[in-house]
Amino acid sequence: MRDRDGFVRWVEAWRAEDGPTGVLRADLLDHDSVAVLASRAGDRVVGGAILNRGANVVGISNCFADEGVTSPSWSGLLAIARSIFATSTFVGYESGGRLAAAERDGFEIAGPLRVWIREDPAPARR
Repeated sequence: MRDRDGFVRWVEAWRAEDGPTGVLRADLLDHDSVAVLASRAGDRVVGGAILNRGANVVGISNCFADEGVTSPSWSGLLAIARSIFATSTFVGYESGGRLAAAERDGFEIAGPLRVWIREDPAPARR
């Protein structure tokens, strides 16, 4: 996924009916270290994920699939991820049924994840 109009459709599919708004911005498309993957049925986005390459690993996030159209597959996602970032180690964060699916396809739990959010950004210095 490289075009902004397509990314808007991707985000709408990822959000579904009640997902968060304003979380994913089209600026992601400007970074060579980020790959936005989309599975399509015609013009409709029915699945996807975001790959984000760091110094030593590639993070896999924002995975989704419209299970009425396509089945989510970590093994399929990994095959595509390896074709883009061939020599990388892949990491992700999932829970519940999605974690169980990732484990079935070969992922192992490495430890807990801590996410930091800064609610009130500091004012810009002039």
